[in-house]
Amino acid sequence: MAFPMTMHKTRFVPFALALWFTCILVLSGTGAGAGTETSVPTETKKTSYDIMLGKGNYMAYQVHLRPVDKLYATIKVGQGDEIDVYTMSAKDFADYKSTTSVNVGYVQQLSKEHMKYLEYPSKFSPETEGDYFIVLDNLVKTTSGAVGTTDVVCTTTIDLYIEPPFPWWAVGVAVVIVVVLLSVFMFMWWQKKKKAELDEADKQKKRMEAAKTRPIFLPPPPPGFQGPAPIPTMGSTGAGTATGAPPPSSTCKACPHIYDATSGNCISCEYR
Repeated sequence: MAFPMTMHKTRFVPFALALWFTCILVLSGTGAGAGTETSVPTETKKTSYDIMLGKGNYMAYQVHLRPVDKLYATIKVGQGDEIDVYTMSAKDFADYKSTTSVNVGYVQQLSKEHMKYLEYPSKFSPETEGDYFIVLDNLVKTTSGAVGTTDVVCTTTIDLYIEPPFPWWAVGVAVVIVVVLLSVFMFMWWQKKKKAELDEADKQKKRMEAAKTRPIFLPPPPPGFQGPAPIPTMGSTGAGTATGAPPPSSTCKACPHIYDATSGNCISCEYR
């Protein structure tokens, strides 16, 4: 009976040592700080979170902000001791999660240590676009922060004022519509002008053709009509006869006027 008992004790010692080392590792991990991160949806203007934050833990709310966006938050500890709340950039949050960093950077106006209630004094707009974090700290992380000895119940309300992106697509569509309308207008104006020029050219052609082929209707001379007196020509010494008159045309060669068969002057003209 003694041998089996000795074997049992021999097996128990390594098991106890392993359990002891496991507890040390777990407690070490807790001391270093175990945290949870969650991304706040930007589609919702106002979001509220009620959580139980265990001692030695932290909770981080991640928000992506642009310089035109605004962030407003309130944090309240309903049950438990004081905690620390930090608002920080992604770089500072990476330093915060590092186990070797005890003094981290954060936005002073939007952070508070040893607090049970924090409300942003104003809306926060970052200088550069990026991810920003609201960290609820319930662990011994900084030399000046709360100790974090008990579990706490926290209510965090986050208000987001996200500016919608500029509708460049609408500007592009408007430009295309304006260009198309101007093109159609210019094309219609050119068509109208071209048609007017063609119509005017056609009318001018018809007038010229009508003037060339217009018949001459002369009434018969009255009885005893002798006709106009002959016009002496240059170089003649007496009354002579007129030179041969040019044939009727749109413009008589010896007359600057347009020929008109109904005009009395053209009817009586000897050169028609």
